[in-house]
This record gives sequence, structure tokens and C-alpha cells, in this order.
Amino acid sequence: MSLFNLKNKSVLITGSSKGIGKAIAYQCAEHGARVIISSRKLDICEQTAVEINTKIGRELAYAIPANISDDDQLEKLVNETRKIFNDETIQVSATVVRIPVIGGHSEAVNVETHKPFKIEEIQDALINTNGIVIQDLPDENLYPMPLTAHEKNEVFVGRIRRDDTIENGFNIWIVADNLRKGAATNAVQIAAHLIENNLV
Repeated sequence: MSLFNLKNKSVLITGSSKGIGKAIAYQCAEHGARVIISSRKLDICEQTAVEINTKIGRELAYAIPANISDDDQLEKLVNETRKIFNDETIQVSATVVRIPVIGGHSEAVNVETHKPFKIEEIQDALINTNGIVIQDLPDENLYPMPLTAHEKNEVFVGRIRRDDTIENGFNIWIVADNLRKGAATNAVQIAAHLIENNLV
């Protein structure tokens, strides 16, 4: 008997037309979940959905192509998911990451604030924070990446965008060199702060 039962669950997996994403989609469908297969190319998404449905012997995988760095395509991805599953209550907040990497720490962070905000206020707050570098030009494929954060002391932030699935939410993508900012640099900066403020 299976240890997992995903019957009546709905799963949307971006980057799921190949590799580990495809494997995850297959496992979810095999355990009963309805699965949205999504990547940039329709033909590959459809091919993957057909392959999964053929293997499990029933139609649980559906194809919706999308480039989630494009706001219009992201909105379509959400709307089509609701339409296929006939459920207007489904909320989607999407972030896609490709791995592996040699080093560095990366985090997709979802933040909910107590008060309403403008996304420009979030950007300004980050820009004016010491030690943070903003890399946020999706149209030019400029994002924080472990490769560019390597051997740097700063924290790199990008993909700053509102999360419409909650009232006062936004998403950010954060990358840092884990040996520097994650350890050695942090230790030095904390010690310097303590000394400068006469706390030791």
C-alpha cells in the first residue's frame, strides 16, 4: 500500500516538462493528484502531460505553457489552472529556480506586511539598506545568481514583486555567498558593530 495519497489535491509545477520537475509531476500524478505541467513551450508541456497520463492510465496531467517572468503569462497560468480544475479559489504564487549550483545560498522569500504598501516602497527600503545589492531587470535576464554572488560580501536581491494571493504580500529572491555573508563576513561585521557601539 502506498504511503502517500494525493487524491483530490491539485499541484502546479513550473519547469516540469523535463528533469526533476517532470519526475516530481509524475510522482504527484501517480499518487492521485491533478497536475499542471508548465514550462515555456506548449508542445513539450503537452508531450509530458500525455506521457504521464499514459503511464498512470488516466488523465491527471494537463499542459499550460508559461514564462513566469512575464506578468501576463503568469496571470494566464493562474486563470487557466482555475478553469481546468473548475476552482476559482485556487491561489498561485510562483517562483522558479534551476539547480544545481556550486555554492551559495538562495532563497525564495514570501513576505506579508501588517499594512498596505507600494512595491516602490519595498524597493527603496532595500536599496537604502547597507549590504544589499538590487539586481532586478527581468526583461534583461538580470537576477541574483550564486555565480555572481560568489566571493562577494553583499546580499543580492531581485524579482521584487507583489503577491496577489494574500492581502499585503510580496515575493523576493535572495542570493548570498554562504561562506562569506553566511559565515565569515557576518562574524566580522557583527564584531565591528559591537566595537563601534561600545557593546563589548
